[in-house]
Amino acid sequence: MLTDLLTGLSENGLEKLKAAEPAERERLARVMVSAMELGRALLRESPELRRAFGEAHAEFLHHPECRALLAEARRAYEQFGPGGSKEAGRG
Repeated sequence: MLTDLLTGLSENGLEKLKAAEPAERERLARVMVSAMELGRALLRESPELRRAFGEAHAEFLHHPECRALLAEARRAYEQFGPGGSKEAGRG
C-alpha cells in the first residue's frame, strides 16, 4: 500500500495535483492530515521509530548546506517555542 502511494506520486502526478480543482486538493489535504496523525501515533508507540526519526533529522546537523535552514529553525524556535516572544500573545 505504501509503495503504491509513493510511486503513484510521480513527478507527473504531482504536477497534475498542483493544477487540480480545489475540491481534489482539499481531499488530498484530508488524506495527508490523516497520514500525519497516523505518523504521530506511531511515533508515540514505537521507540524504534522515534530513534530512526531522530537520527534522520539529526543528519541535517552534519551537512554545511543545511546551516541556513538550521539557523532559521532556531530563530523560529526562539521566537515561537516555549518562552519565546510570540508565545501566549507576547511580542
